[in-house]
Amino acid sequence: MAAAAGRDNRNRAFTKMPYHGRMWELLPLLRMKAALLVLEGTAARAGCAMACPFSSSDEFEAAVIRSRLDAGIYGPKRRQRRILFAGAASSMLVVLLWMI
Repeated sequence: MAAAAGRDNRNRAFTKMPYHGRMWELLPLLRMKAALLVLEGTAARAGCAMACPFSSSDEFEAAVIRSRLDAGIYGPKRRQRRILFAGAASSMLVVLLWMI
């Protein structure tokens, strides 16, 4: 057993405790740098996603109205109102002529 103990002394690790301590101090620093790089990239992508192509709210509202007109949202309701108004006006005219 004494021979085994002597072998352990000759074949000690070439790295000592202070080296490991320094290595452990560097790991959090490297992780912090990596986290900051990821955060910077995420912020750059978020800035691009939040960019608005309109310079004012008036331009945005005009674009919304234009897209709704193209989709036909406003058209049929106005047409139905005009038809109902024309029908009501003509029926009132008929009733007034009938009363005379």
